[in-house]
Amino acid sequence: DSIPADIGTKFTRESFSGQLGLVDSYINLNSGPKGMHLNYATWESAVRGLAVAHKLKKLRKESNAPKLPKAAKPVVRRGSYFESKEVQGYGIPFIGADHSVVQRTLRYLYQEKNLQPFPGLFSNGLFRRGGPSQEQIAETTFSITFYGYGFNDKSKSSAEAIPDTRLVTKVSGPEPAYIATPICMVQAAICILEETDSLPSTGGVYTPGAAFQETNIVARLHERGIKFSVIEEPSQFDKKIF
Repeated sequence: DSIPADIGTKFTRESFSGQLGLVDSYINLNSGPKGMHLNYATWESAVRGLAVAHKLKKLRKESNAPKLPKAAKPVVRRGSYFESKEVQGYGIPFIGADHSVVQRTLRYLYQEKNLQPFPGLFSNGLFRRGGPSQEQIAETTFSITFYGYGFNDKSKSSAEAIPDTRLVTKVSGPEPAYIATPICMVQAAICILEETDSLPSTGGVYTPGAAFQETNIVARLHERGIKFSVIEEPSQFDKKIF
C-alpha cells in the first residue's frame, strides 16, 4: 500500500525541472454515501506494527545505512496536529510505512547513482572496479589482536569485580578478502562434512563460534595459514586502563 506514495514521489521528482530538494505529501480519504470501513486484519496489522515501532530506531541504527545528503532546508514544520494551508484543512502525521519506504527507495537510488558507480571516490581509493592486482594480493596480510581481561582466580569473578589478569592473542593470515576468506569457507565446509557429531544437534542459523565450538576448526585454519597465537600469556596488568 506504499506504492502510491513511493511511485508518486518518483513521478514528482521526474516532473520537477530543476533539483528537487523536499517532498511533502498529504493523504486524503474520501468516502461515498455509505461511509468507509476497513477489514479487521488491517487494524490488527497496524496494532502489531505499532507495538514494535520503538524497535525500529535501534534496528535502523544498527544497519549502518548511509545517510542521505540534505538537498534543502525544511520549509514546513508540523506538530502532532497541524493546520495545512496547502490542503486547507487539519491533519496529523501519517504513522504508516510510506515515509520509510520512500526513504529506502531514495537511499537505494543514492547508492546506485553515487556509491556503486564511484567506489574509489567514496572509499578513499580502497575499492575499485577490477579489484586488486596479483601483486597487491600477494603482499597483503591481516591480523586481529585480542585483549582478554579476566581473573586468575575464577571465584573472584562478579559483575562488580575489576579484572586482574590480561591475555593477548592474535589471529593473522594472508590477504583477507580473496585468500583468507576462501580458506575459512572451505575449512568450515570440511568441518560440517567430517565433524558432524561435533556440531549442534538442532538445525537453525548459527554464528561460526556457536556452530564450530566443539570442532577442530582452529587447528584446520592454523594448518592452512590462518595463524592463531598467544602474544602475551595471562599476567597481571595495570588496572588504571579501566
